[in-house]
Amino acid sequence: MKTFNIKKFEKDLNLRENKNARGINKDYRWKDTTYEDHDGNIIKLSQQGDGNYKEEIRKKNSVYKMVSIFYEDTHTLRYEGTYFQDIPVGIEKNYSKEGVLINEKDNDKISRDMEILTVEDMVRIMEKKFNIDITKEDELELFAYFEKENKYICQIVCKPHPERGDNVYYNYLFDAKTGDFLSKQIFTIEG
Repeated sequence: MKTFNIKKFEKDLNLRENKNARGINKDYRWKDTTYEDHDGNIIKLSQQGDGNYKEEIRKKNSVYKMVSIFYEDTHTLRYEGTYFQDIPVGIEKNYSKEGVLINEKDNDKISRDMEILTVEDMVRIMEKKFNIDITKEDELELFAYFEKENKYICQIVCKPHPERGDNVYYNYLFDAKTGDFLSKQIFTIEG
């Protein structure tokens, strides 16, 4: 059974506390630490406002992350799922404190049942139509689905090909049911 690495988490927090750089929001009991492991993965460990612990693992420059949430008292796995930025993809699983699977949710199936394209479908469309890899963190700024005038829209805001020195973001809109390209506009990020 997978458990939260509480020793690593507390050790890193204590080191940061000694340097007066501890990331704590006392109102919400939220604490975090981030490090890179020997495989080059970026790992973020945190304690949420409800007391449960969270582990996020992602490859460098990737928008995909594996999220695991652990019970506060037992440090055993409570939830696991994969995210594309902050959108759940694939299968999410919830567990009891004893490690028994309680339920599963297939996010891609939900998209298909709604007759909208999955995140993976949109990744392929952006690659094929525009030669843009939106799975890279330095290219993708925003990925969202929304409904407008009884039509599902997929919005992708990205900075295509930053390796070329391009520093302009574009807002791409697609029909989320068919994948048909609707528009592309320069996107201004304020702030």
